[in-house]
Amino acid sequence: IDPGHLSTLAKYAALAAGKLDQPPAAELLHRELVGRRPGDASVWQGYAQCLHSQGQPRDAEQAFKRALQVNPAHVPSIASYAAFLHSVKRDVGGAKLLYTR
Repeated sequence: IDPGHLSTLAKYAALAAGKLDQPPAAELLHRELVGRRPGDASVWQGYAQCLHSQGQPRDAEQAFKRALQVNPAHVPSIASYAAFLHSVKRDVGGAKLLYTR
């Protein structure tokens, strides 16, 4: 396994955040990914979800916004950010706007 391979990093970051329950490692890997692939909306979305799961809603929202700046049509980012707005920020109107894009 090539630890420098971006796909491997992304999969390990998701694994660290989930099954391995290693939030600091997950965040570190996600930061590495956004540094290497700043133009990839899925990388920003993963980072946003990681931050959200660690109780960092302000930073998570910025990462969700960045994902949508990179690719406004990235459906996973739209759906994740809409769910975040609805559940965390209680912004039903903002969530509806995203869902109806």
